[in-house]
Amino acid sequence: MTSRPTSPRRGNCLAPTDIALLGNPLDFLAEDHLRIRTMCAEIDRLAQAATVETAEARAVLDFLTEELPFLIEDEDCDLLPLLIRRSAPEDEMHRLKARLDQDHARIVGRLSDVVAVFAVLSENGGRIPEAQREALRDFSADIRDHLLLENAIVLPFARLRLSEGDLDSLGLCMLQRRGLDRVMGADDAE
Repeated sequence: MTSRPTSPRRGNCLAPTDIALLGNPLDFLAEDHLRIRTMCAEIDRLAQAATVETAEARAVLDFLTEELPFLIEDEDCDLLPLLIRRSAPEDEMHRLKARLDQDHARIVGRLSDVVAVFAVLSENGGRIPEAQREALRDFSADIRDHLLLENAIVLPFARLRLSEGDLDSLGLCMLQRRGLDRVMGADDAE
């Protein structure tokens, strides 16, 4: 895990983020944030659609259940604690972490309702009831607001404060969380 590409290989953000980007976990997170923005736009689009096809609903459901939880854990369990350890007191990372924790709690708190909407639609398609449409729009707006903070403050500070060893450790934790540490040739953490 020593390779540090100078720029991420950007995909179309319609498919899950390329796991090979974990060679530099901050590039992976930045790309994953683009993926999340794309999926938020898809949620907004479907919230306005006359009908939702099962394949569209399944793609959003897969994202919500198989990708988004990993990113939240990556940040909560690894990136933010590591960044706090490496930051200077004047960086006020504890204050920022408190805000990010609140954001994540709100997002996770709404996640099961959003998943339920797309789980039903992934079976038969159909139209989203008006009350749920607003909840979907609120959910995606919360995520977009949260990403602004992460992209403007967290990732730049991480690029400034984290060492090569920190990035290797972060990348390994992210691989292990996904069960890919052995597949990608990373050392066993035990």
